[in-house]
Amino acid sequence: SVQQSKPRDPEPPFLGEEIFLWDDNSPNNGSHEQYRPRLRLYYPSLKRKFYDDYQFPVVLICPGGGYHVQAHHEGQPFAQLFAMHGIVGAVLTYRVYPDPYPGAYADATRAMRILRNRAVDYQLDSERIGIMGFSAGGHLASTVATQPDLYKEPEDDLVNSVSARPD
Repeated sequence: SVQQSKPRDPEPPFLGEEIFLWDDNSPNNGSHEQYRPRLRLYYPSLKRKFYDDYQFPVVLICPGGGYHVQAHHEGQPFAQLFAMHGIVGAVLTYRVYPDPYPGAYADATRAMRILRNRAVDYQLDSERIGIMGFSAGGHLASTVATQPDLYKEPEDDLVNSVSARPD
């Protein structure tokens, strides 16, 4: 009989934070309230019990959807999977059609900068931030990973002081 390995944290992860990327009146909030740029952070359940001083690694997850919609099944389930293994999953909601380029890119780089800049507030390790994505989200993730300074959003107050390059 083959023995299956158990995840580090068998309890369900929990949604710890929801972070809006832009101020309430910003034009960067886009055309759809449903796709207002934000992060949802999913933490390991162990965080509440044992790890008050621990800094968790984090992965920014960019769901796909052809830049027209976002496939929710490519966000939360993967964030929860990471959380089961001690990694915070950060699901990015980014601007989609009819909001043009560089909207989604500006959202993704802003999200990376917020995660790094506020790492202490969110109990994250600022030197262990990854990014991944699916389909259009994979395109977005690879663009941020290889060209983190391709476009600098003037409204992003962190653009000149915090790196958007993933670790």
